[in-house]
Amino acid sequence: MPTAQSVMLAIHCKKTETVDIKTPLLTYIRATYSDREADDAADDLEKVQTLRAEVAQGQSGAQPGVRDTLSKYYRYLNAIETRFPIGKEKSQAQVSFAWFDAFRPSRRVAQNNIHYEKAALLFNLGALASQQGLQSDRTSGDGLTAACKLFQEACGTFQLMREVESAKTESPRPLDISLECGTLLEKLMLTQAQECVYHKAVIDKKSPNVLARLAKQAGTMYEEVERLFNGAALANYFDKSWGQHVSLKASIYQVEELIQASRQHRLDDKVNNEIAVLKEAFARLQNTRRIAKAIGQEMLDSVNKTQELVQALLAKAEKDNNSIYLMKVPAFADLPLTTGALLVAPTNLEGTPEHLFSGLVPDNSARALSKYTDMALETRTSAALPDALSRELQEIEGIGGVNHLKGILAEIGELRREVDDDLIAAQNSLDSDARADAEARAKHGDKWRAQPAATAAKPYWDRIQQYRTAMQKAGDSDQGVLKRLADNEAAFAALGVEAAAAQMPRLQAPMVSTGPEDPVAVVAGLRRNLDALQSLANERGGMEEALKELKNRDNILQKVMATNPTNHDALFREEIKKYDSLVADVDKNLAAQDALLAATGGANASFRTLFDVTGWRSACEAAAAGVRETVRQYRELLDHCSEGLRFYLGMSEVVRKAKQEAADFAFTRQYGAPYGAPPPQQPYPYGAPQQPYYQQAARWSLSTLRNPEDAAARRGSEAEALAQGTHGVQRGGTPTNEPHAHRVSGLAGGHSSPWRQLQWAVSGKAHHTAAWDPAACTGTGGTATSRGVRLANFGAGMGSG
Repeated sequence: MPTAQSVMLAIHCKKTETVDIKTPLLTYIRATYSDREADDAADDLEKVQTLRAEVAQGQSGAQPGVRDTLSKYYRYLNAIETRFPIGKEKSQAQVSFAWFDAFRPSRRVAQNNIHYEKAALLFNLGALASQQGLQSDRTSGDGLTAACKLFQEACGTFQLMREVESAKTESPRPLDISLECGTLLEKLMLTQAQECVYHKAVIDKKSPNVLARLAKQAGTMYEEVERLFNGAALANYFDKSWGQHVSLKASIYQVEELIQASRQHRLDDKVNNEIAVLKEAFARLQNTRRIAKAIGQEMLDSVNKTQELVQALLAKAEKDNNSIYLMKVPAFADLPLTTGALLVAPTNLEGTPEHLFSGLVPDNSARALSKYTDMALETRTSAALPDALSRELQEIEGIGGVNHLKGILAEIGELRREVDDDLIAAQNSLDSDARADAEARAKHGDKWRAQPAATAAKPYWDRIQQYRTAMQKAGDSDQGVLKRLADNEAAFAALGVEAAAAQMPRLQAPMVSTGPEDPVAVVAGLRRNLDALQSLANERGGMEEALKELKNRDNILQKVMATNPTNHDALFREEIKKYDSLVADVDKNLAAQDALLAATGGANASFRTLFDVTGWRSACEAAAAGVRETVRQYRELLDHCSEGLRFYLGMSEVVRKAKQEAADFAFTRQYGAPYGAPPPQQPYPYGAPQQPYYQQAARWSLSTLRNPEDAAARRGSEAEALAQGTHGVQRGGTPTNEPHAHRVSGLAGGHSSPWRQLQWAVSGKAHHTAAWDPAACTGTGGTATSRGVRLANFGAGMGSG
């Protein structure tokens, strides 16, 4: 049976259509070279066309040799890229590559771009490796080793797609080969490789300390993948089961870490620490069970077995501690944290280059052309975002971006429904009392002298009406917030570092160079200097190691003992000469570095002048202003949402209490003075000690059984005394007729909006709950928290808008 620890994910392959590569490339060769060269290249083009057809059929990791086929075709594409320009222009080979989205198969995108074809091919190579990893026998050590290797290969392939090909595709690029999705798939595959290492260590019976560190690392990596799933760029893109799976994994490996840590504490005879860790594991398992329940019964059964294990271990530890060790159990927070151990890394795609079209364009010429193309591309580098703005965007991405706002609003909606339900329940209790009172009056007429329900329940009805009014105003504010979110959702979704960087201007070489310096040559020279500086630094590292080795071998103790003390200085001068060659090498290295630094400074000055770096930075700042304004609006709306959530949390609390008090009131009226008989006239002595309603009801019931006549004499006056406000609270020094200490005051501080702040006096303590202000949500620039009560933001590290 699959368990929460054993289930893993594999990636579906992208599907493609038949593509004619041979004809457009032959046409280009005939037009650019000659018919003879086209005829010579025909055989190589036929190989490419045949291999492309095989690639279109390779959709499953179970097919033999399918990854070799895709790898070979990728190498073919590398050979084509360095020889033939593919694009939409008439001077280029016009080949259209069409692929379908892997996670949204109905979405088809076609581009005249060889990097799009290569990115899709790398995606499928990574997907096939993940499928083969999933098909491995992960119940044995050898199978886990093979699966780990395949997941690392999948990680390396997705990394290659993200770093080399994705950014070179045309925009808008499909989401499955985007930078964000590539990062997610890369992290997911590496995490599953780490998970295989953990299971292999379990089979090999490694120590609990090692297992705890491996489980800790797996849980941490799954948490990172979970954050990527919830990022703004990929929101609602994957099926929700993917996010649930990753959440379950992150949670279960936190528990696995604690189980292994508890076993290590047992081995160390630290039973008190074992108990603290197992209690924490049991607490975390409750969240794990909630996630597993949403996935399915199999996962829930698996987690339940883990919980049974934790309970058994905890019971044994507590029993041993109570009977043998008698040690004080510390708080879990006081125990040292477990550090993770990362034992996996991406594996690079291997393969030798394919020698195609060498008669048309020699390999050395193709490599030179490729190098020049890379140099030209490097003259258009993406602008770096301003540091402060980049940090703000990272914070927004960290809390979930627009999804965080949606989550708060969803919670607000749930709380609002709960408050409405509680208000209806309170009204139903009062209505029930009113009906019973009306029936008693109709039955007994003037003999029924209990206080009318309308009078007795008036404080409750007044309070319910005040709550209804506040809820109405808050609902109006809700609509304003929802409208603002709908109007700005697209802008908020783009609040990410990658998306913002794409909006920045690019550093470009001048269209026409008016000076004697060639921009491409300047960039190439600057890069050569930087590479040379790095080489010198590496060389100095080798010199340092040689110096350490020579020093370790340099033992002149015997010579010192054999030499007259008056001649020690001469001995030292002679022996130190063995270091002269190393000193000379270091001096030579430093002199070369000084020369390179001077040359680099000049090249950098030329670069800044040719590329107008100062003007480019100014343009970046201007472009960043729009992003900053969107960030400000996001923070402002987040502030409103946080304030609204705080309001509904407070309202939920006081309305829940009001519902209970209304139920108590109706219960007291019903059982304290039964509506089946008219109440007697004898008043209840007000000086008698008061008891909670349920105790009074029980006392009255017992009195009725013991002495029905005396009980009947007390019931009516007791109910009447309660209705007249003997439990009232003081308001401005005057007793009120409210049966409990719940009241609503106007807004303190002289504010004009009477509902901006609701003050509840609950059990003698003042609770402040800020209400929503529709005016604050109209986008006028003001923040809701500048009026009324200032509330804490729900976003981690978020300041006010």
